[in-house]
Amino acid sequence: MIVKPRKKPVRLLKLVVLKGRLPVRHSKHPFVISEHSLKEAGYRGEKALDYQLDYLPEKDFLILQDLRLPGVLGRFFQIDSLLLNPHFFLLLEAKNYAGTVTFVPEFNQLIQRKGDLEKGYKDPIIQVKKQQEHLHYWLAKHQFPALPTSFFITISNPHTIIKAPPAYKEALEKVVHAEVLTDKITQFKNYNPANRVSLSRLETVAQQILYDSNILQ
Repeated sequence: MIVKPRKKPVRLLKLVVLKGRLPVRHSKHPFVISEHSLKEAGYRGEKALDYQLDYLPEKDFLILQDLRLPGVLGRFFQIDSLLLNPHFFLLLEAKNYAGTVTFVPEFNQLIQRKGDLEKGYKDPIIQVKKQQEHLHYWLAKHQFPALPTSFFITISNPHTIIKAPPAYKEALEKVVHAEVLTDKITQFKNYNPANRVSLSRLETVAQQILYDSNILQ
């Protein structure tokens, strides 16, 4: 069941308006075009993730999308989608890379190649692990159950080629194309039958997340 649906980001809406009004010769026009393209691609990746989550059984999950919560040292952290299940919590991070992406664990880096162009990014696995750390802190702060937490990183473009060295087990197991996400979640659900909290307790967690996230937006 979707508890908090995703809305188009305010920054993206502002960029759409600015893109239509800013003169082509303005010094900031190339930046606005580039920023709009980047944000639009990110939003499309998130919506592709949402589409796949529609296939999950509603009775098994409470789904909260596009969260911003206070974490460790008062620093805010964001989660694209958070799935609450009586047995576990699952963080999902959406990416909309195109071309070929290669994980380079020695440098905590991801390299994207499109044609003859290469671009480096911070390894998204490092990013989601930090989100996990913040979420554990937030749950403990509110005295909520310490259920197992895990994550998946979804690549929305089905044509994107994903590469990682055999030794980088997390990349091989946790980075998936969006269309196979529900299968991965089902497998993970079957591996975690031990711990359990009641649905009412889970709903309390969701309501606190809603409260903390809404007052920060």
